[in-house]
Amino acid sequence: MFSIKRLQHPDYGSVVVIESVDIGLLPLQVISPAIKEYRAYRQQSVNPVRFLINEQIMTLPQMEKWAHDEHRSLPKCQSCAKILVGEVHPGGFRGDTFFCSELCAHQNYLQELDKIDDEHECDFR
Repeated sequence: MFSIKRLQHPDYGSVVVIESVDIGLLPLQVISPAIKEYRAYRQQSVNPVRFLINEQIMTLPQMEKWAHDEHRSLPKCQSCAKILVGEVHPGGFRGDTFFCSELCAHQNYLQELDKIDDEHECDFR
């Protein structure tokens, strides 16, 4: 999760900082508020304004690409592809896959059973 703030960095000047926090915004949710902070700085005739993410200076297109890449890298439910935040439910036959809810875990379990039954039935024909 991430938070956004504006500050004067000693090395980079005016920056919109996007930093990791325990409770905050998801990567794609960061884009719009970060742009609003950027525009607020620009309205004050502050130039240049940069984005600072993980101690790296980025342009607007780089920040947007970072957000999309970060979103893709987040763990997702193996059933519905929802981003796993908060309570996570292990599942699968070895308990090595994770789900957003017991319902998704159960549905996946039933699908795996169906696959096994289908494979078993095909083996004997």
